[in-house]
Amino acid sequence: MLDFSDLMDLMTVQRCVFMFGPLTEEGGGVILATLFYYFFNDVAEYRNRPVFVYINSLGGAFMMGLTIHDTMILIKERVFTIALGMVASTGTLTLTAGTRGIRHAAPNSLIMLHQPSADLDNTSASEFVKESEEVNQLRRKMVQSYAIRTGHSEQFIDICLDKPLFMSPRTAWNLNLVDNVFVPKWELNIEDPPFKIPTDGRGIFGIVPYTYLRKGLKKAAEVKSGKKSKRMKIVIPTEEEKEELRKKKKKEKK
Repeated sequence: MLDFSDLMDLMTVQRCVFMFGPLTEEGGGVILATLFYYFFNDVAEYRNRPVFVYINSLGGAFMMGLTIHDTMILIKERVFTIALGMVASTGTLTLTAGTRGIRHAAPNSLIMLHQPSADLDNTSASEFVKESEEVNQLRRKMVQSYAIRTGHSEQFIDICLDKPLFMSPRTAWNLNLVDNVFVPKWELNIEDPPFKIPTDGRGIFGIVPYTYLRKGLKKAAEVKSGKKSKRMKIVIPTEEEKEELRKKKKKEKK
C-alpha cells in the first residue's frame, strides 16, 4: 500500500498541487518550488500544460500566501484552482489567483474572507503602533489583490473584510471569487499551444534558468523547421510475446 509521501509524489507527476492544512513557510516553499518546476520544464520541453491546485486550508503565513498568489498569476500555464472543504484567509486568496474561468468550488465547500490580524497583547505603545501599521499594509495588499481578481472596487472589498465573512460556493460565485461550483472534469486537462519564448528572455521568461530557456528555444526551432524530436517509445509486449520470452529464458537456463 502506498504511504502518503509516495501518493503525493505520484500526484505531483500529474501536475497536481495541494494546499491542505495551515500554510507554513516550509509548506509554501514546496508549493512555490513545484509551480516553478512545472513552468521551467514546460519552457524547456516547448510545451504548455495546465496545473491543478487543490485547496483545503484555513490559511496561515500571509506573505507566503501572497507570494503563491503572485506566482500563480505570473506563470504562463493555465492554473485550475479547486476549493475543497473549508477555505479561508490566504487559502481564499490562493483560490482567486487561478486562471479566470477555471476557479472552482466543490458544492459542499465553505469559503471565508477576513482581514489580517496580529497578536498585540503585552506590547509596548511603540510596538503596538508599528505592528498596527504593518497589519494595515497587509490589509491594503489583500484588498488590492481581491479587487483585481474579482473586479469589485477596493471600497467594496474593504467592507467585506471588516469582519469574518463565511459564504457558500454560490455566494462565492456571486462575488466572483470562483467561476464554477463543481469539481473540474479531467478531460479539461489538455495541452495548450506551446509558449512563444522570446529570445531575449523578457517578461516572466526572465526568471527561467538559462539552461531551460536554451532547451526550449532549441525545441521550438526544431518544431518550426518540421523536425520531429526523438522521444522514447514504450512498447508493451502482448501475452503471446511474453510467453515466448518466458520459454526462451527457460531454454537459456538449461
